[in-house]
Amino acid sequence: MEEDYYVVLGVDPGAEAARIRRAFRKLSREHHPDLGGDRLSYERITVAYAVLADDARRRAYDSLRSTGRHVAGAPAPAGEAGTRGAAAPSSAPRNGAGAKRAPKPVRVIGEGPGSAAQASVPLHGAVPKRGLLDRTRDARTAALRELLRLVSRELPATRAVLGVDLPGAGRHDAVLLAGGRAVVVDVMPTPDTAHAWDGRTLRVGGKVATLPNVTGAAGALERAAGGTRAEGLVLLVTAPPDGFRPVVDRVGPVHAPDGPANLVRAAERVTTFLAGGNQHDAVDLGVLARVLALATHR
Repeated sequence: MEEDYYVVLGVDPGAEAARIRRAFRKLSREHHPDLGGDRLSYERITVAYAVLADDARRRAYDSLRSTGRHVAGAPAPAGEAGTRGAAAPSSAPRNGAGAKRAPKPVRVIGEGPGSAAQASVPLHGAVPKRGLLDRTRDARTAALRELLRLVSRELPATRAVLGVDLPGAGRHDAVLLAGGRAVVVDVMPTPDTAHAWDGRTLRVGGKVATLPNVTGAAGALERAAGGTRAEGLVLLVTAPPDGFRPVVDRVGPVHAPDGPANLVRAAERVTTFLAGGNQHDAVDLGVLARVLALATHR
């Protein structure tokens, strides 16, 4: 085996996912090219994390590692073969050799004007334009589709409604929901440069960035879709798209609230929040209908 991903990240083979994530974030800050690091070292770290952060890929890699076979036999993470981007769907065995984990069943619950046909559709609506000469719409749409795909791998009941107009909070790119929980998401195209978050302010290349008010939007969504618990998230995307970039350096207090995130971190946070609800394995017809009623479809 030419490369040991655990050695690359400096963690034990039995390390928990949180430990691997902390190691990756620490090494990313040390080796990111925009922060004076070496690009090849950063790419090695990114490849290692792409494998070890995915349960299926990690199991397949561990199996190969135990036999001493070359790591090239492991499922290819995003960014290899000269391609940058978020993790691709894994075809690695999940429940033993040759077997994939069975899809989690999706239930339909609740009452309201929503229909079972609507509940079966993962994505509704369209990302709103930002001005007449908006050139970011396609990139924002692609990022939201990828976010939905990543979250749906763990929570198949997740549905996305694009282009929502929230009373008192304006138009926003999307709402992702599962059961009685929802996340308002706005996509922010950003250069692949140094990003720093202090708990209140995002600095991009040393300059303060203007952020959409997703916290206010989450409160507006809770009021408009009664009974729904919501959070807000700013999703950062670079060109060309890379799920692990930009790296956002935390410079504020340890317990400061999470801020804008790249695609991989955003998917983790959305999945964790939605999974915290009691009905995360279900599409609630009433909640879905109320969110659909807010969609501008423009």
